Amino acid sequence: VDGSYTPMPGVPTMLGPIGTLANAVPDFQWTQGAAAVSYDLLVERYNATTGVWTSYYTRNVTGLSHTAVQQFPQGDYRASVRTVTSNGSLSAYSNVVSFTIDIPTPSSPVILRPRGDIGVSFPTFEWTASANAATYNLWVTRVSTGERVIYRTAFAGTSYVHFSALQDGN
Repeated sequence: VDGSYTPMPGVPTMLGPIGTLANAVPDFQWTQGAAAVSYDLLVERYNATTGVWTSYYTRNVTGLSHTAVQQFPQGDYRASVRTVTSNGSLSAYSNVVSFTIDIPTPSSPVILRPRGDIGVSFPTFEWTASANAATYNLWVTRVSTGERVIYRTAFAGTSYVHFSALQDGN
């Protein structure tokens, strides 16, 4: 008997992530599927408005784990994986794991200074650190005119001194 033998792809077992994650960049893990050269990872997101699961993330990966390459929006997800063999044969998809991305909302920072009348042209703006905050936006408005005089976005620190002097007034 002549011929070649191609092993059938084995179905891997999806291990994680599971539960509620406070990290928008999840790590996926699974067990090895027989004859695998790579894996297709399928992640689907649930749309609560329409009640429909839609494919969100698919990737052909090697190894038994994968860290997402982008942030996932908050929501409910399910993930499964299948084996890809050297000749392109595919196993059935594995069991499904379910997880939720739920990033806690940052608390509001408290302004520490300046307060009241300021006797300097380059005041230090300082505020408390906020749990779960990565950056801050600082917006300073001249009360008498409504004019915005400082607007800093995506600022990583908790204190700031503006690069040009503030005019006298309120």
